[in-house]
Amino acid sequence: MRSRKNRSAGGIGQWFRGRRKDPLLEVETPTSPERRRLWRTLAVAIPVILVVLVGAIWWVGLAAGRVLFTHNPRFTLRHLQIQASGPMITEAHVRDYLGISEGTNLFWVDIAAVREEFLRKTPSVKSMTINRRLPDTLEIQISERVAVARIGRFKPLGIDPEGFVYHLRAPSRDLPMIDGSYDANLRPGTQAGGMFRCALQVIEACRKGPYNPALRVESIDIANGEYLDLRLVNGERVRLAWEFMNENSDQSNRRLNAKLEQLSAVLRTTAGRGKRVAMADLTFNEDYVPVQEY
Repeated sequence: MRSRKNRSAGGIGQWFRGRRKDPLLEVETPTSPERRRLWRTLAVAIPVILVVLVGAIWWVGLAAGRVLFTHNPRFTLRHLQIQASGPMITEAHVRDYLGISEGTNLFWVDIAAVREEFLRKTPSVKSMTINRRLPDTLEIQISERVAVARIGRFKPLGIDPEGFVYHLRAPSRDLPMIDGSYDANLRPGTQAGGMFRCALQVIEACRKGPYNPALRVESIDIANGEYLDLRLVNGERVRLAWEFMNENSDQSNRRLNAKLEQLSAVLRTTAGRGKRVAMADLTFNEDYVPVQEY
């Protein structure tokens, strides 16, 4: 029995040894240097293949874009429609500046770049929209800024309610003047703040409030920095300050309107006595208003 088991075990062992030596079942694995060479080859080949594929896709897309859009005669510009709301910018001005005319392909026009450049070089324009109406129309709409005051006595600069400064083609003497202080960086295309904003707040309140035309501002001197020195169209001088005047808030607007209502009442009361106001000081609280009459 023992000899049979030994022979049997020996036979199995010989069978396994024979299987390991069978050349048909042997697999040769790469050595470490060979594996490194393989990975180096793949590391170089894969990026090159990707670059070639991306370039091919880009070239195909570019060619397709030319055929379908930029070189397609169907999209030739035949109707250039320009609408400008304002007295300064005309259709001819827009055409000359943009260099766009009928016969151009619609998709040659870089809308974002054209709009950005036009707004940068034309501070008097508040907004500009450009739309393609396929197949042959380009629509341009321009909204100009509206000046509510002019800056200085001799500078042809206007300023809109938001404080944006730009050149006025023909300064109107009907516009109130803001004078007395200038920022070295205040130039066309910039936005004024500080006491300029306070002066604009007063001009807009007088223009829109129920006291108009009793309170018509001729000029505002902002040199003091703590109060505004107003001159009304009838010659009255008014020193004006209010709580929260350096804040752009509803609370500031309410305080200002209360001061202007008080000033309007002073003007009516003085006129009722047959006199006129030479100087009114509204820099104190609402219960005390020194007034000089004549």
